[in-house]
Parts: sequence; structure tokens; C-alpha cells
Amino acid sequence: MLRLACTATISRTQLVKSVTSLAQRSGTTIGRPLASSPASRPFVGTAGTLLRGSSMAAAAGTFDNVNVKQASELLKEGQRYVDVRTAEEFAAGHVPGAAHVPVLIKQGGMMAPNPAFLKQFEAEFPDKSAPLCVGCQSGKRSEMASKMLAEAGYTQVTNVEGGFMAWSGANLPTEA
Repeated sequence: MLRLACTATISRTQLVKSVTSLAQRSGTTIGRPLASSPASRPFVGTAGTLLRGSSMAAAAGTFDNVNVKQASELLKEGQRYVDVRTAEEFAAGHVPGAAHVPVLIKQGGMMAPNPAFLKQFEAEFPDKSAPLCVGCQSGKRSEMASKMLAEAGYTQVTNVEGGFMAWSGANLPTEA
């Protein structure tokens, strides 16, 4: 029988490497036994199976993805929306009541990582168990931000796929 115990915080990459290494040593592949391995060898499930429903999910940098209609319903249930676009994009229009913490900033006409993103986010949202929807223009920056937040210990992060373009395209309410 294989027992797995973890008390340390590790990244998703470290977890996958560890599970892959364990699988190779035990004669299995991730998700299914090798054809040549005896039936008595331990079975190693996918990393997602190991994480599903566990407290390790946040440590591994996991988060949920929803479409804009689902995000709208989550907001009606009290979840907060965090817009991670630039200040100019946010000023042009955003989800009503959205908080603004840019993950990228404009520097010299180019986009660059916001070095203060996590610090600003933690100041705005100190409760790392608060349910949050994270959105951007198209869903790419919010996916990056969601991963960073989950790895920083936020446990209820939801990425809004399609971002503000999909939100406004679905005729959901906006404000400027």
C-alpha cells in the first residue's frame, strides 16, 4: 500500500516530478500501470487525482476555471471579482464592483510584470480563504495571476476564461 503524507509547501512542478519519480521507481506510469508491471505493484494516480479535494491543492498552485456566465453567478453569491488588467484597460470598462490589482504594468511602452503584484493583492485581500474570481482582457493574464495567487496560498481562486472580452460579449453588466 502506498501512503503519501505532505506537510511542506511545494510547487506544482515539484509535485509532478516527485509523483513521476515515485511512479518510475514503482514500475508504473502516471495514471495507469505499465503493461509489463506485475499486478501487485502500486498504482499511482494522476497528480490531479492526488490533489482533488485536498489541502495540497493550493500548495500545488491549482485554481478553478469558469466561463463568464458561471462567474456572473458566483458574483451574485458574494464572490469578489478582481481585474488584473492595466489601469488604462480597467478605466475603459470593467465588471461592476471589481477590485483592480494589475499583474502586468506598462513600462517604456511595453508590458512588464508588476513587481508589487502579490504585495498589493495581499493588502487588498488579506484573507487567503476568501473566494475570488480573477479576470483580465482575454483570460491569459488572469490565468497567470490565478496560478501566482494559488501558489501564494489563496485557496479559492477562480480564473474567468475569456476575460472582459467574453464578459462584454455576453452582454453582462459593465461600468467605467
